[in-house]
Amino acid sequence: MKTRNVAKKFGITEEELDAGIDVVTNALFRIQNQKVFLAVGELLAVGDIEAEELPADEE
Repeated sequence: MKTRNVAKKFGITEEELDAGIDVVTNALFRIQNQKVFLAVGELLAVGDIEAEELPADEE
């Protein structure tokens, strides 16, 4: 499975990767505008969103 290969590549567990995927998926699906959704997805895919631009975890 792809997630297993990606987790291994980055030295994380599949559970950690799955948790991250859940967070990103839940956040992205709140975007109502399809063009904004695609634009954000593209920026994430190419790595053009800097860490300081991402919102801090809400605890």
